[in-house]
Formats: sequence, C-alpha cells, structure tokens
Amino acid sequence: MNIDLDKYVKISEGQILAMLVDGKLIESSRQRNHNSEFHKLVYYSKMNSKTIKAEQYLWVKKEKAYVLTLCCEMDEFEKYKKTGEEILNSFSFN
Repeated sequence: MNIDLDKYVKISEGQILAMLVDGKLIESSRQRNHNSEFHKLVYYSKMNSKTIKAEQYLWVKKEKAYVLTLCCEMDEFEKYKKTGEEILNSFSFN
C-alpha cells in the first residue's frame, strides 16, 4: 500500500475522531524505543456506558503496520499506566 508511519498516523487519528463515540485525541507524538521510531497516541472515547482511555503505539515496518494498545476505563487508567507502559515498551523488532 506504500504506507509510511506519517500516513498511518494520519489515518489512525482520523479514525479516532470519526469512528469512536465521543473520540478525543489527547496526545500524538513521535517517540523512540529500542532504536526504533514509533508514534504514540493517547485518546479517550465512550464504550457503552463507560469512558475508555487508550494509549497506543504505532509502527510501520516494511509497509506493515503494527499497533499495541493499553485500554482501560478512564478512572482506572492511572492505576494501570505504569505497568501497561512497561509492557508496551518491552516490544521490539529484530
């Protein structure tokens, strides 16, 4: 599909705003981890009667997109954030 990280981020941001109920993008930033560049998205949306907060890491390697997501109820997010980020940051590409 001739996609790069910039294009994939733009698509993902658009989906958050257009497809999620009350989707709101909180953070969108380029990061580095394990000598690999990725993009971090933090957003929230409604799911049934709950507000969900998500932290998502996006990579594009050899025109394939990879996505890891930490997703929690909004009021529980901070409780799980540290452990969730440790898990998200443990992934690397060989």
